[in-house]
Amino acid sequence: MAETLPSPWNVRSCFAVSTATPLGPITLVWGAPEAYLHLPTPRTHLYLMQLYFDDHEPQYLNPFLQDELKRQKEDSARQIALRRHPAIKWALLWLEQYFAGQKPEVGLPEFVTFSTPFELKVWQGITTIEYGTTISYGELAQQLFPEQGKNMARAVGSAVGHNPIALMIPCHRVIGAGGKLTGYAYGIERKRKLLELEAQACATKRK
Repeated sequence: MAETLPSPWNVRSCFAVSTATPLGPITLVWGAPEAYLHLPTPRTHLYLMQLYFDDHEPQYLNPFLQDELKRQKEDSARQIALRRHPAIKWALLWLEQYFAGQKPEVGLPEFVTFSTPFELKVWQGITTIEYGTTISYGELAQQLFPEQGKNMARAVGSAVGHNPIALMIPCHRVIGAGGKLTGYAYGIERKRKLLELEAQACATKRK
C-alpha cells in the first residue's frame, strides 16, 4: 500500500488538486521526489500523500505548504494541467466511480504517508475491509493483533483517527461496538452517508 517517509524531505515537490463531490469538496495532495517542479510531467512519479474534505484541517502540512497548496487550487490553469497526469486522472476516476454509487473498478494510487509502523499496519488493515461492510474497532484490533486482542482497540482507534487518506483508506467502515457510529474526523453525518451510499450500491447489485 504505502511506504513510510522518515523525513518530509523525501518529498521535494507537492501538488494539490481539488474536486467536487456530493458530500463537499475534496483535496488530494500529491508528492514527487524531484525538487522545484512547477508541474509534474507525465513521467513524474507521484504519490498520494493526503485526501481530505476541505472543511477539515489537513494533517502534517506546515502553514507555508498549506498556503502554497491553496494557491495551486485557486489557479484554474494549473488545476487543468495537473488533472492530465496519469496518477491524478486515475484517482479522480476512482472518486467519480465511488460517488456514483459503484465499487471503484480502478485500483488505488500509490500512497506515501507520514506514519509510525503501528499506524501503517492499521491503515493497511483498513484497506482490506470490503466495500459495503463494516468492522468494529475491537474486531479490527483482534484481527491485526491477535495476541493482544481487543485490549488494543483504543490504540487502533487512535491510528484510525489519524488516517491521512480518506475514502481510499476507508476508515469510515470502522464503527463502534454494537454498530454505533463514532469517531469520524469528517463528521458522523458524513460517515453515515458514506456507509448508506455503499449499502445502497450493494443492495442494487443484489437485485
